[in-house]
Amino acid sequence: RLPAINVGLRQRGRLCAANVRSVEAGVEAIVDAVVEALKPEVRDALAALENPYGDGRASERIARVLRELPDRQTLLMKRPMPV
Repeated sequence: RLPAINVGLRQRGRLCAANVRSVEAGVEAIVDAVVEALKPEVRDALAALENPYGDGRASERIARVLRELPDRQTLLMKRPMPV
């Protein structure tokens, strides 16, 4: 819920949250974006920001799935295909 600034074109077309502002890679554009990001009303507007990337618990879910997988040897064993 903090303002963020993407500088340049590298992130163009990617999903981003409402707190992200993309600007050209020029001094004036960057300074203007920083000045805007530092305004209290900008920070206040981000208080109810929804994260477009999920709930922040993906690593916990991934770790759980990995813990529950069969052992490596079992995973490597091929099974006959049904006919």
